[in-house]
Amino acid sequence: MSPTRGKISMSPICGQISITPTRGQISMSLTHGQNRMSPTRIHISMSSIRIHISMSPIRGQISITPTRGQISMSPTRGQISMSPTRRQISMSPIRKKISMSPIRGMSTIRRQISMSPIRGMSTIRTDQYVTYTWTDQYVTYT
Repeated sequence: MSPTRGKISMSPICGQISITPTRGQISMSLTHGQNRMSPTRIHISMSSIRIHISMSPIRGQISITPTRGQISMSPTRGQISMSPTRRQISMSPIRKKISMSPIRGMSTIRRQISMSPIRGMSTIRTDQYVTYTWTDQYVTYT
């Protein structure tokens, strides 16, 4: 997907996922309304110069803002933040690794975050072209 144009929309599980990079928004609307999905609640917004991913699996939240070089995570317990100079982090109750090469903003930032909430698994991976993939107990979204 190009960060400057294009639109993708899907409707999994009686819901809707729309991606509009030019306007910098990714919205999800599943069986229980907007920004709600079982067992997690996900909201993703994106633009060509800034990426913000917020995700609340069970009781936690993950937010990513590459252009500002900050990643904060707070799953069911604990909270961790990091800057682009750091290479990997681990967090409770599960371990995660984030690798980044921030040169000229998001163009060379590559991150991979794996989460295993109480039910199912959630995975987000972003690269130069911004690819999102997450899986829960029902379906895998890409």
